[in-house]
Amino acid sequence: MTDSAPEKILVLVDASSAAEGAARAAAGIAAGLAAPLTILGVAGRPDDDAGLETALAGAYEIARQKVPSVESIRATGDLFEVASRRTAETPTSLVVAGSGSRRAIGATVWRLVRELSPPVLVTPPGDFAPKRALFCTGGERFIEEGARFAARVAAALGVSVTVFHVSPDLPGMYGDRLREGEISPREFLASNSRLAKNVRRQIEIFRLAGAAAELRLAVGDVVRCVLDEVRRGQHDLLIVGSSPRRGAIQTYMLGDRTHEIVGTAGRPFLVLRSQAPGFWTEMWRSLKEGAAGAGSGEASSGGAGAPPSGGSPPPART
Repeated sequence: MTDSAPEKILVLVDASSAAEGAARAAAGIAAGLAAPLTILGVAGRPDDDAGLETALAGAYEIARQKVPSVESIRATGDLFEVASRRTAETPTSLVVAGSGSRRAIGATVWRLVRELSPPVLVTPPGDFAPKRALFCTGGERFIEEGARFAARVAAALGVSVTVFHVSPDLPGMYGDRLREGEISPREFLASNSRLAKNVRRQIEIFRLAGAAAELRLAVGDVVRCVLDEVRRGQHDLLIVGSSPRRGAIQTYMLGDRTHEIVGTAGRPFLVLRSQAPGFWTEMWRSLKEGAAGAGSGEASSGGAGAPPSGGSPPPART
């Protein structure tokens, strides 16, 4: 963020109970990041959803208790189209949306997750007060920018982070020892492989931002391993990365595994945006690091992977 043009946090509200939880989550994050907050309510038709005005006013009151700079907007049309246009026109660092169920992510919310450009936080019913977050990483560089944003959020909320890497196949340098739990995170990080270097950088990103971070490793099916780790570590926030589609269409394609993980876990989840490096950038990095990682036999990896000012009374119409 910059002082001249701070990026805003956008929260989407309707007349449901899930919207109130999303508003509280967005207000807490906006306060922690010192970011302006926009509350956007969208009705399908001009006479649709009589409770939307009440929901907007309620969300505004919640936000004003924590955030100095709040605006409230009511619009009519398709929720995704309105939100997409808003994020395209206004610098937005995060979109927050409520989900009506802990176990099922609705089609509209999932489209927001898949296709909006900024990161998206989805909060199921209940209070949003995370203490432990699970950051799922495939060990690739392109998630580092997303990790920096997640680190700022974690530090602002006082959330400790477990950086979690799952290898679908066993790295040859470890044989059966990793499957048997004999490879410690310390030994893994000291291995000097390209994978270990990438994961070590991601841990450092969280620590430098002020969030406590530790590493956990697993081998096997990504979905099963992540869900097991969520239960084992009692994590109450999932942080996963989307994979960028290469080409002219700038959208983000999430695999079925991510959908299955967040739906089954029943936790609030933050989907980060990642940007694949250019060919020559990646080639140069590979040349620099190739000598160190050439003999490591590392496996391909998988992972779910400005001062505010003023305020405006609710709600303005667009």
